[in-house]
Amino acid sequence: MAFRNRFLIPLVILGLVATSACGDDSSADGGDSGPVRLGALFPLTGPNAVLGTETFQGAEIARQMFNERGGLDGRQIEFAQADAPDANAATSEATRLINQQRVPIIIGTQSSALSLPATQVAERAGKIYWETVATSDQITKRGFKNVFQYNATGTAIGTMQASAVAEFLAPALNTTPGALRVAVVAEDSAYGATIGAAALAKAEELGLNVVANESYNAAQTRDFSSLVLKLNQQRVDVMIGALLVDDTVLFFRQAAQTGFAPKAVLVTGGVSNPAFLNTFKEKTNGILVGDTPASASLPDSALTPDAVAVRDEYRKRYIEAYGEEKLSTNSDLGFSGTWVLLNEVLPKAASLSTDDIRAAAQSLDLPLGSTLLGYGIKYSTDEANAGLNTRALTTVTQWQDGKLVTVYPKEFTTAQPIDLPLPAWGN
Repeated sequence: MAFRNRFLIPLVILGLVATSACGDDSSADGGDSGPVRLGALFPLTGPNAVLGTETFQGAEIARQMFNERGGLDGRQIEFAQADAPDANAATSEATRLINQQRVPIIIGTQSSALSLPATQVAERAGKIYWETVATSDQITKRGFKNVFQYNATGTAIGTMQASAVAEFLAPALNTTPGALRVAVVAEDSAYGATIGAAALAKAEELGLNVVANESYNAAQTRDFSSLVLKLNQQRVDVMIGALLVDDTVLFFRQAAQTGFAPKAVLVTGGVSNPAFLNTFKEKTNGILVGDTPASASLPDSALTPDAVAVRDEYRKRYIEAYGEEKLSTNSDLGFSGTWVLLNEVLPKAASLSTDDIRAAAQSLDLPLGSTLLGYGIKYSTDEANAGLNTRALTTVTQWQDGKLVTVYPKEFTTAQPIDLPLPAWGN
């Protein structure tokens, strides 16, 4: 059993053209009847451009749908768009959006490394920051009053992955949790480091046999052969953790060349992105994703009728506008997080003041299944986790014939798992 031949396929090069809009210095609230301008801060160029563009595209679909349904008391929503390719740009552009564009809210940013400095700018300025994707626990652990984090945290994701090894993978592989040789592999930014640390902690708590705990710098790593060699030497059965998009492609290509032979791969990050599927096609069958569910991976029974209708309209519009190959969990989160802000929070706010928007967000109490990703909405008011959505959902999905289907937990499954253990990669 080996990766050999399974992932030896040429890399598909993704080309994304990103644009950033510049507005004037007029007030973003448009008076009492004009359009309402909100900041949209995403990495549209640089190393996170693919994911940032997908996230912004999801947010843009939400804006269009909301406006077509009447907007905010008849007022249209506009985006003052900004590009944040790195942390310095995230800081300067967040400052520009607040001081020059005078936006009451910034929606962003996709990356934890960008969200951390950008949210600090918003908090100091007394403005709302609405994070739709970034997962770092630190985003909502700094005692900030005006930052809201829609997505599941890295700790929740990593914890779920380790739990799934014990509760899902061990039975599927007809063995006991302690008999599996587990490796934790994660890139070392705020995103990957948080997931990796949580996965390791939970694995140790559950008594799993962790034989490798490896991290790497995504910006500097151009060769995974030594890492794969370590995993081979440790005879790893299950790999968990987090890899970015480009890292994922390179890792799997080199894993194929060096004969890495796990029984299961359960990671997050690049494995859920269309770039992974577009590069390796049917060779992705059996790979597991431990993270936020994809918009098409949950059964209708897990969602409210309204969430199903919104999901179907969003997916139709996104595919028509950008193509199905660009539809990802990042675009799902960009849409879903923005939709909650526009459709649930702003209509409940007495005004566009920070205090009123915060109060409206904190008043939400929506059960699981209320959004297209199965999330409920309940933002913590506890200072230790202020602004964290405590009803975000994590699942295990699996690539099966070009689609992500949910295989764990049981109440959200849409298909039975396949290829456990993973077959020989050339088959």
